[in-house]
Order: sequence, then structure tokens, then C-alpha cells
Amino acid sequence: MAVFVSFVLFVSCSKSGEGDKPVETSVAITAVSPASGLPNTVVTITGSNFNTVTANNIVKFNGVTALVNSVSATELVVTVPESATTGKITLSSNGKDATSAADFKVTTATISDYVSLGAVGIDQIAFDYSGQLYGEDGNNIYTIGTAGVSLRLHVPSNQFRGIAADRAGNLYVAPGSNVTKIAPDNTVSLLAGQSISPGGLANGTGAEARFSGNSYGIAADADGNIYYADASSMRKITPLGVVTTLAGNLTFDRGYVDGTGGAAKFGVMTRYTVDQPTGDIYVVDSDHYCIRKITKDGVVTSVIGSTINGLTDGESTNARIFGPQSLATDGKGNVFFSDADFIAPLYKIRMINKLGRVSTLITGTSATTAVNGPLGTGTTSRPLGIAFDASGNLFIVNSGAHKISKVAFN
Repeated sequence: MAVFVSFVLFVSCSKSGEGDKPVETSVAITAVSPASGLPNTVVTITGSNFNTVTANNIVKFNGVTALVNSVSATELVVTVPESATTGKITLSSNGKDATSAADFKVTTATISDYVSLGAVGIDQIAFDYSGQLYGEDGNNIYTIGTAGVSLRLHVPSNQFRGIAADRAGNLYVAPGSNVTKIAPDNTVSLLAGQSISPGGLANGTGAEARFSGNSYGIAADADGNIYYADASSMRKITPLGVVTTLAGNLTFDRGYVDGTGGAAKFGVMTRYTVDQPTGDIYVVDSDHYCIRKITKDGVVTSVIGSTINGLTDGESTNARIFGPQSLATDGKGNVFFSDADFIAPLYKIRMINKLGRVSTLITGTSATTAVNGPLGTGTTSRPLGIAFDASGNLFIVNSGAHKISKVAFN
């Protein structure tokens, strides 16, 4: 009898309880990061009750459908459409709709003259941490401002390529078989290597280290470490002059192999830059027409491109690069680079987003003229060095027009 009563009570509770009623769920957008960006910027939308099947989520930026890259119940990773304009983000998921509280601002930009270069043949440029812009022509370092270009220092040694700066105000170049440090008072010293090449490749501290002298650039991270693409390796030099091999090898054993440290192989490495927030290095492997990433732990992966050259935009290995002249990062995970087919001629300023999609911001076909104006109207001419200032403005050495242009993002 006791068992029968318990059974009746159980059935009664289950019929009268609320547990069998379907739970009403609504889709909500609670945050969007970043809140602004250029077309092709990768954006993370945070919220609740998103459908976990990618195809079941439709995201629009002010009415323009976006590419949904990945999903979870609380997060969508999407790409800002090429033709998007500023406005609300809308989401259709699980048959329900949600709208962002604030507008997503689609960034635009205006290109204008920053300074005329006159007869000075600036190649690469870099900002120091005080906001001063410097440039180099292979033998000299110049101070650059809106008032003009002035010689700061002649470097009395072999020709160098590239220039870097640390937080203490020191500049660095890599002429021949050493890395040279230039103090704020223009005192010149060797950070690593020797003024006259003794030959060979070796790690070590200061003068113990050996470099091949075949580097196409130099870069610095936020901690003052210097990076030098030498022979078939990326080498790291600490502020105390300790030289190690971050990735690749010191045997000139070239190839195209992703991996960690010595397991990775490179072709000829030309231009490169450091993403300051992460410490990742992005380097052009010109032999294989690709851009590769080296983490601060020496892990090497291929970001874009393949063994075929070209100037085609697209996703990762479907994109093509031709001859990148300089790279710079915007601090938001995007990599910008100047690219050119000088024979065609066809010039481009291009962007790689966080997921490896390549898009073109600025183009040009004139070997002598760079036109000012908004994106889509302004042009570039034989672009070489590029650099971002602390405010996020992009500066371009338009060597064909003998000027540095400023791209102010709005």
C-alpha cells in the first residue's frame, strides 16, 4: 500500500510541476569587440543563446551580411563586410532576432601629404616611443617631421636596411656584420657582432656573436629585444647583446617548413615587423611568396600566400603576394604591408586580418604620382616603408611621388 501511495504522489507532482513546460529562450547581444574597425576586421560578438551551428546564424552590419567564422552558444566571431557602413549589428539565431545596443563604426580614412622628401631617397621608416619619425636611405638616418627631412647621423660602415627604436630612445640599424646601437646623443656602439666581419654564423654575447651581413631589415619588440633575419634564421638580440636563434638554423639550410625553433626552415627573409601586444614577428619569405608568423617562443606558421606570386586578395593561402616592401602592425591584430609589381606597374597597401584574410586598402598605377583623398580615391606610388604612429595613423613612403603620405583613420 505504501508503494502505491508513493507512486500516485510522484505522478501527481510531475503533472502539476513546471518542469515539463518549455523554457523560453531569447537571443541577446551583450558586447561587441572591437566597437569599430575597417572592412575585413575580425569582430567578436558576445551574448546568449546563439545557435551553435554556423550556418544558422545570420549577422548583418547595418543591413550587410557578414561572414560568420566560428560560433558558440555565447560568442560569434565574424568579419566586417567589404561594403559595410556604420550602424547597428543585427543577429538572427535560433529563429529569434537581436540587435546591438550601439552602432558599430566602420572606419574610413583620408590620405594627405605629410612631408615632401625632395632629393632624399628614404626607404624604411619607424617611430620612436616619443612619437618622432625616423627614416633611412641605407647609409644615413634622418629625422622626419612636417617641417621637412634633416640628417641626424651618417653611419660610417656597410649599407644597412631598416631602422628600429626602443623605449629608452635608442635607435638600431644592422650594417654588415653587426647590430649597431645609436643613443639619443648620437653615441654609436655595437650591440652585437663586429665592425669587420670575421666570417661565420654564431650565437653569443656582444662581439662573440657572428652575423652574415645579409639582413634586409631590423625590428624591436616592446621589451627592447632586437630581431634580425640572418641567412636562414631569425635571430634575437637582448638589450644586453645576448644573441640566440629564435627560429631556423645557422647553416644556410633553406626550405619551407613550419615548426618550432630549429625545426623550421625559411627561404630568403626580407621585410618583417613585430606585433607589440603579442610579440609575434611577421616576416616575408620571398622565396615562397608568403608571410609567416614567428611567436616569441619560436613557433613558425604560414599566415598567407603560397609558392605562387600575385596581388590577389582572399583567405589565407588563397591570397597572393608579389613583393612586399614593408610590414607594420596596428596594435589590433591586423598586419599591413606595402606590395608592388614595379614592372606592371601596380602598387598596393594591403591588410591581413586576425584570421589571415587579405584585403586591399589603397592602390596605384602611377610611378610618379600619389593622389590624396578618401580610401577608394587616394592612391599610392611605388610604396616602400610604412609605419603606424601611437594614434593609429599610417604613414607611407611614396617613393614615386617623393613624399611621405599620412593615412588618418576616422
